[in-house]
Amino acid sequence: MRIKTVFRFLAVCLFLLFTATDPVFSQDELSVPVPPQSVMLDTHQTQLEGMKIMSFLFESQAEEETINKFYEDYFKKSKFEPVQDRAGKIGRLLRFRKEDLVVNIVITPKQGKNQVVIAQYLQPQNAPGPEELLRNWKNAQGYLPKEDVAGEDLDFIPRPPESIRVLYNKNNQLTFIFYSSKESSKDLMNFYRHKMLALGWEAEEPIDMQEAYREAERLPAMKNAPQLPLSGITIPQLVEGGYILKFKSSSGKAEVSVFNNNYGQEGQGSFVQVSYVQEK
Repeated sequence: MRIKTVFRFLAVCLFLLFTATDPVFSQDELSVPVPPQSVMLDTHQTQLEGMKIMSFLFESQAEEETINKFYEDYFKKSKFEPVQDRAGKIGRLLRFRKEDLVVNIVITPKQGKNQVVIAQYLQPQNAPGPEELLRNWKNAQGYLPKEDVAGEDLDFIPRPPESIRVLYNKNNQLTFIFYSSKESSKDLMNFYRHKMLALGWEAEEPIDMQEAYREAERLPAMKNAPQLPLSGITIPQLVEGGYILKFKSSSGKAEVSVFNNNYGQEGQGSFVQVSYVQEK
């Protein structure tokens, strides 16, 4: 159960990292050929500081070297400039450029096949690329609002001190609120443990995110676990110093996750994720 709780938390963090839109585009919008012996599995669109990144996920029966040579030949013939070819933790990364069009290809072995992600975007000459935009964002926290977004706080679950409401959603019995705070994750954990008990909530033992993630890493399914794309932040870094607190009362159940803000400058505080399910 604690592992499932941590992975629900990670899903929300990925949502905050990238503002994604519905995959309303098709394979026809891909600017390069599909990988040999492949089928398309998914599409995804990300807005990154005004840069639209379109990604296509394929599964290929071809060998990695066959895919690599296929694209090297295509890009050479099409007069693309090779920018990068390197092996990383999640697979081989190829990057090519022609005028303002940049194409990234990541080849990842998985269960005897190769998964191929093709990401394309427009980057004018001398303009920052996705990695630089993310570095700038990590320094300036450009994605986070400077004041509360629309919504309301819950009277029976305290708001973290010195905080900004970053996200609010209410759907039937479920209320979800995400805050950024200047306090440390450890201070916020103690804050919620004391405040929630004083308000009459029953508390379970806190879940250490780092310990729970280490348990999850031992599962066979985690051998090909996804990394945080483009962010320069690993999942272990994300969960370091984080806690999940669970509470219950006659009115419903609450879950409060607190974790360090590893996206901003050093000393930028923490994030707090509050979810509340009302009893029917």
